[in-house]
Amino acid sequence: MGTITRHAPGSATLNVLIHGQTSSKEEWTSAGGYTKGGDLTRLLDEHGQSWMACDLYGHGEWTADEPDFDSEDISDEEWSEFLSRSAAGVRRALDLALEQQPYSTLNFVTYSMGCLVAVEIMKQGLPIPVGKIVMAVPTPEREYDDDSSLHNNLAVFSSVFTAVAMGRFDEEVNPQDIVWFFDQIPGDRKLLRSYDSGHSLPEAWVSDVIHDLTP
Repeated sequence: MGTITRHAPGSATLNVLIHGQTSSKEEWTSAGGYTKGGDLTRLLDEHGQSWMACDLYGHGEWTADEPDFDSEDISDEEWSEFLSRSAAGVRRALDLALEQQPYSTLNFVTYSMGCLVAVEIMKQGLPIPVGKIVMAVPTPEREYDDDSSLHNNLAVFSSVFTAVAMGRFDEEVNPQDIVWFFDQIPGDRKLLRSYDSGHSLPEAWVSDVIHDLTP
């Protein structure tokens, strides 16, 4: 498993960045890429904010144990293992980061399927509170209606500020499902941003994320 961590001196919050399916931690360092992740981390650095990005199971430097594991098409049989291993891996990296520098709060920034990993981590509990979660083009998994589907885990959003970014012409996730999920998030500490884009959001989403994350 590969991890990139940038500790900003004096920063009280660690931003945990979780990539989507078929991607890797490198997506968060590639300027102008599909997710504009490198633009985001550059701005986090400029704003003196700490961040951490990890490879998920079977992605990047983390080779899956299953010889036929396909990150582009994770089978139903492999899904639970992928999710649990990914969550455990990010949690191990997080514990190490907390040993290196004390933080009082966490933020999650996720892209696509990464939102499900973040929710799995939050369900299991964390040593410090989560202040914000920003989900770009999340995958509600509405049609599967299983334990990892977002609408079956609404409790994790009840005490955090939740921002959702979506493309009105998303070719990977049904935009109506994203709005359907957003409407169910409890409380009023939530924000929905909609862009004239597909699953790859425009550059504007990066500056909006920085605005949401800045204290």
